Amino acid sequence: AWRRARYTQPRGIALPGLTRLVDAPAARVVLRLLALALYGWMALALWFGQDRVTNPVFGFTFVWLWVGLVPLSLLFGPIWRRTNPLGTLSRLALAPRGPLRPLSDAAWRRIGVLPGVITLLGFAWLELVQPDNNTLTVLRWWAVLWFVAVVGGALLVGPRWVAAADPFEVFAERIATLSPWQRIGGTIHLVNPLRHCCTARVPRGAAAVTAT
Repeated sequence: AWRRARYTQPRGIALPGLTRLVDAPAARVVLRLLALALYGWMALALWFGQDRVTNPVFGFTFVWLWVGLVPLSLLFGPIWRRTNPLGTLSRLALAPRGPLRPLSDAAWRRIGVLPGVITLLGFAWLELVQPDNNTLTVLRWWAVLWFVAVVGGALLVGPRWVAAADPFEVFAERIATLSPWQRIGGTIHLVNPLRHCCTARVPRGAAAVTAT
């Protein structure tokens, strides 16, 4: 019933102390190592575990990762962007020489998160349609495709590809716009989540990702 838009400007309570803690190199390294160790453990279960539904990789993929990212992103904001193991691996691989064909900022703006629409549809197919999706053979093939699409793309055009194409990061970033934490001028603020989602950056393809 509002006659005009209420939430047009980002505003909240500035938290410089929290910003310093979150941006500290040690905090970043610890979080990335923990997420990388978790992915490594699930990779061991995927490739060397028993082909049973009790194998933890199935619960991790379809519950803890897919569903768990929702409360994680709502409570802590864009934490997956900071900890995504595929982003960590991409940066380590790119450190010596950089991407083969780096893209310009204008190209990245045109791409937005449109690749994430395709990868999200792929995951939806795996979860809802793919026969025998609770077997290791099927999940291994999908894991290889996911890894090649995300990390391979990053090696080709740059690490920003991970944020554009990884289905879990694209999904988590959209959910994080409803969190009470928002960066304003580089500083983390405690904000009204509705104000956050109304003033957050909207990359190209965000509507298609949300519809997906």
